[in-house]
Amino acid sequence: MDSVSGRLVVVNSSVMELVTRYRQAGKKDSESGGILIGIRRGEHFEVTAATMPQISDKRSRFRFERVEKGHSDLLKRHWVESRGEENYLGEWHTHPEDYPSPSTLDLSEWQRAATHHKCSLIMIIVGRKANYFSLVTRRDISQLHVVL
Repeated sequence: MDSVSGRLVVVNSSVMELVTRYRQAGKKDSESGGILIGIRRGEHFEVTAATMPQISDKRSRFRFERVEKGHSDLLKRHWVESRGEENYLGEWHTHPEDYPSPSTLDLSEWQRAATHHKCSLIMIIVGRKANYFSLVTRRDISQLHVVL
């Protein structure tokens, strides 16, 4: 994927396979989500792993609230095993839409996260037929365009 800014974001196929398993295909499926883990290479990103929903997360048809505990434990494990190379890169969650777009709440939460972490983040929304990828900075949210 490549954004207008020229930043390259590579999402490993294993990450896409994991998040796609939680696609809200059924009418009663709850939203799911987790964090994205990987490597920053200057201004570029390689997403190497993602957490799956944890039992403590709050999930409903139209809402997902990630609870830190299980996700942070998995992030710490990746950080230690990679000797500090892999770290938090952003978030993913599902929407019950064919072609998802971020809600007003998503946009405000993403800006808050980029400000809190003081760095650019990757956000993915998994839809039923397509996915939405974005690069979030403290000042801007840019949709990323998929390059195969």
